[in-house]
Amino acid sequence: MLFMEKLKTTEKLINYIVNRYQRFYRIIVVLLAISIIAAIFPRNNFKYDFVEGKPWQYEDLIAPYAFPIVKSKDQLSNERNKILKNFIPYYTKDSELLSDKKSNFIISFSILFNEFSRDSIQSLRAKDSIKQQNTGLQVLDLWFEKGIIEPKNFPHDTFDQEKVNLLDGNEIEIRPVNDFFNSLTAFNHLLQEFNSDPSINDELLMPLLKQYIESDIVFDSTTSFKLLNVELDNILPFRDKVQVGERIIGNGQVIDQEAYQKLVSLENTYKDQRQGYYSETLTYVGYFIICSLLFGLFLYFTYLLSPKVFRNLRHLTFVLIIIGFFLFLVRSANNFEAANILYAIPFCIIPIIIRTFINDLVAFFVFTLILLLCTFLVSGQSEFLILEFIACTTALLTNIKTAKWSQIFSTVGIIFLTYCLTYLGLHLLVSGEITDINYQISGPFFLSSLLTLVAYPLIPMLERVFGFVSNLSLSELNDVNHPLLENLSNKAPGSFWHSIQVSSLAEKVAVEIGANEMLAKVGALYHDVGKAENPIYFIENQNIEINPHDDLDSLESVQIILGHVTKGVEIAKKHRLPGIIVDFIRTHHGTTRVEYFYRKYCEQFPDENIDEKLFRYPGPTPYSKETAIVMLADSIEAASMSLKNPDKEQIDKLVESIIQDKIKNDQFENCDLSFKDIKIISKTFKKLLKSKFHIRISY
Repeated sequence: MLFMEKLKTTEKLINYIVNRYQRFYRIIVVLLAISIIAAIFPRNNFKYDFVEGKPWQYEDLIAPYAFPIVKSKDQLSNERNKILKNFIPYYTKDSELLSDKKSNFIISFSILFNEFSRDSIQSLRAKDSIKQQNTGLQVLDLWFEKGIIEPKNFPHDTFDQEKVNLLDGNEIEIRPVNDFFNSLTAFNHLLQEFNSDPSINDELLMPLLKQYIESDIVFDSTTSFKLLNVELDNILPFRDKVQVGERIIGNGQVIDQEAYQKLVSLENTYKDQRQGYYSETLTYVGYFIICSLLFGLFLYFTYLLSPKVFRNLRHLTFVLIIIGFFLFLVRSANNFEAANILYAIPFCIIPIIIRTFINDLVAFFVFTLILLLCTFLVSGQSEFLILEFIACTTALLTNIKTAKWSQIFSTVGIIFLTYCLTYLGLHLLVSGEITDINYQISGPFFLSSLLTLVAYPLIPMLERVFGFVSNLSLSELNDVNHPLLENLSNKAPGSFWHSIQVSSLAEKVAVEIGANEMLAKVGALYHDVGKAENPIYFIENQNIEINPHDDLDSLESVQIILGHVTKGVEIAKKHRLPGIIVDFIRTHHGTTRVEYFYRKYCEQFPDENIDEKLFRYPGPTPYSKETAIVMLADSIEAASMSLKNPDKEQIDKLVESIIQDKIKNDQFENCDLSFKDIKIISKTFKKLLKSKFHIRISY
């Protein structure tokens, strides 16, 4: 007795430590999430939301202080383009190029003249050589004194194409481009010279001089870009000033471009004034308080309406990661200037994934919480929040089965249609016009709807990471051709068919009390897989008159019977069954006693002080409605097989006695079955068994 009391004290201590640890973990995780999320938000939010083209929703705005009006992006772009267009590029003259060309020409001419004289029918005299050479040198002098420039070498298409700044030492002269030769005009000038003087041998000089057409007016990139950048840097970001007390915009007035620039300027000035460690710290504290309140409401909500979720640390961690991830996406999207990029974020993934792993209530609360937090990130986008709320609610209410792709694609279509209709309603509400609808926004709407499909490949990955089980995975496990079930069918056919019967009963009962019928059905299918190890020791597999337990004492027999639970857990883990399915194997007998062998041992050793724990299953007891249903279905189905000629009274008595026995032995103390649930379960089992044995009620 002393030992048992110490054992109970130890168990209480362990439970206390585990519970305290879970509470500590929950607090730490939530505080960490709040700290990170509060850090995501901007530190200097403007207190007004506004969008160009939309009405001003606040009271008349009077300038609280003087501030400059910043130029719009279009104004700055126009000024920049004007400077580029009017900028005259800088060029320098290569003064050494002429002397180099003339020296090379004299050498090349001498060689070519000698070859030409030998090959020519009419021999050229020495005086002809001097005349032809001088003519060529005169052409070079004219070319390079005037200068050769190539407009195609201008560094920027928008630069002034008609003038250049010619640098000559410290002097700068603006010269028209037409004052210079280019490759074409230089060649044309050469033709004119030769045509005007018959004494010039064009066959000799023309090919040679063409090789010397080269630009000597060279673009000075260093000077040009240095002076260009000076002009661009001198563009003032401001164009005017708003005085203290000046009316910026009135209530209900449409925000035109002028008013929008004033509001943007006021916002920039406001943010500049709030910069600093002290101000940013206080802003962070404000975010932290708001996030703490919202997360506190969420935890209290789950505590009241979904206590199982509140106690499940995996669910809590999963939800916090989802919230943080989507807020980070919204913050990142704000850094891009692409129009309507926020609408491409697939918010509808949130309710689909959370509903799959948790429930609809939590899914609704979570995406509402995310959208509320987005109000700190999305400035002037109230229609964005309304759109996403309606679309997410639609996705949540769509009764979709993740195993059917036809329903998945139809959901995408419904979400897209919801986006479009909601946008149309909001547009008509604000503008009262239908002609100026922004049809381009349908692109982000379609992309967001299409990205909802990502939720379904994500489900298996999230299952592995967080240890969840979805209906998609349950549908796969429901296949009787699964290797574990095939093995059970081959080695223990009686246990296999017993599992099929239990599965059918559990599914129907789960439907009646609103439990997860697919989970109960699949859990029942695998609850006896451990019997594949020693199938002959279980009565449903014995098809001969010899009972192997006759050769064993009661302790040996009971160890084999109890062992099918622990062995089943080992087999299930080896085949990587989800933990929630393994729990059905652990709990389907709870901590009940193997009565037959216990009573037999008591009869054999009436004077011995028997340790009941040797005859009890290791447990734990059921912790959910589904595991409790499978426990009852297993016991009731097995017991019903012993009825010889069952009638209504026998079945009613059997069901009631088994249910009361489980209650009496505290098998349901850890699960959330209500008295109403137990009453419905009892009624349903009786109805199903009467249908199974074809018992008719006389009227």
